[in-house]
Amino acid sequence: MARFLFSNTPIHGHVSANLLLVKKLVERGHEVVWYTGKRFKETVEAVGARHAVMGFDYDDRKLEEEFPERRNHEALDKLKFDLKNIFMAPTPVYFEEVSRILETFPAEVIVCDPSCFFILPMIESGEHKGLKYAVTGFTGLTVSSVDTPPFGPGIPVTPGVDERARNIELNNQIQNVMFADLRDYFNKLLADHGLTQIDGYIMDAPTKLSDLYLQFTVPSFEYPRSDLPKSVRFVGPMLSKNASSSTQKLPDWWEELDGDRPVIHVTQGTIDIGDFNRLVVPTIQALAEEDVLVVASLGGRIQSALSIDLPANVRVAEFLPYDQFLPKVDIMVTNGGYGGVQYALSHGIPLVVAGDTEDKPEIGQRVSWSGVGINLHTGNPSAEQVHQAVQEILSNGKYRARAQELEAEFANYDGPVNAASLLEQLIEPSL
Repeated sequence: MARFLFSNTPIHGHVSANLLLVKKLVERGHEVVWYTGKRFKETVEAVGARHAVMGFDYDDRKLEEEFPERRNHEALDKLKFDLKNIFMAPTPVYFEEVSRILETFPAEVIVCDPSCFFILPMIESGEHKGLKYAVTGFTGLTVSSVDTPPFGPGIPVTPGVDERARNIELNNQIQNVMFADLRDYFNKLLADHGLTQIDGYIMDAPTKLSDLYLQFTVPSFEYPRSDLPKSVRFVGPMLSKNASSSTQKLPDWWEELDGDRPVIHVTQGTIDIGDFNRLVVPTIQALAEEDVLVVASLGGRIQSALSIDLPANVRVAEFLPYDQFLPKVDIMVTNGGYGGVQYALSHGIPLVVAGDTEDKPEIGQRVSWSGVGINLHTGNPSAEQVHQAVQEILSNGKYRARAQELEAEFANYDGPVNAASLLEQLIEPSL
């Protein structure tokens, strides 16, 4: 039996992305302590881990209440705000608390997400001899490369075109100009608290400093890199291979999903649900006169959160049991959450992506680059933009064919098993 200390910033998508991996480690006889926000205590304990609460905590459902200035930032500027104020700022608190946890729970491996910046000074200090560090990658790879533009702005990659000169220049601009203030802020923060400073580009550090970087997808959904660090391993998405055991009550309209009309699913995920006029409403309006069935999932909010009267071809749910629902879906319209996109592709569903917050521009570009859907390059599409994209996918079989190719590739990966095995090998290389 080994001891693993997991850490995730208190964001639903960060925690949920690791649930099946933690569950698998517990099933294999390992002991897991999971350091994250207090609202995830029951979730953590339900998979057999012991919960340790973060001192710097917040509710990701109310980020703009918790961080009021966040609403004044957009696009790349908002990403920088989040990196500085939500992810970097608590580093000294997290470092101290994790150090205390290790005194009573001598873990052999720390497993955290890329936004847990506290591991960087911990690794660089070399204070914890023998401790291994792993990072779980549940968004596009952030590590810079001569073969890709910098992560963040959502700059396209053109298949078959040598764009290395452009990429080198763009990476230099991001690292040494646009993000230079973040590097300086983080190193001053570390210095002010007596922690080891970090050399190099901060977004590269989780990949380049960790012993193992578990990328939660397949190679065909990530830009190829000739200079990819050896720590990176593609393990497949964190999806269960077992049949769904959901006890969620199905909506009264469930049988309509088996009709002749194409089923179009629209979702804004579980975080960006403050304003459904961004994507859900335009999609409903776009397809109101079409012979399709539109199914909207509201991320836990109730139907009255929508600002319009619903057309006859629309059905709404707070949540949907995806294992049962997605096999019935023909197209997903989404703001580009990484987990939801992986879920759709595991069922061969082509995508329309419209997202401009957090990592969404990068996910949209990967959807377009891989050929599995259409990226609208905005988080506020018009009804006409959505209509054109849905009609293009319905009329052109290349998107579904490509999505089904990735579905077949996904089927060859058991993400939780692969990730658990690699973590075990960090401790016992002979395994």
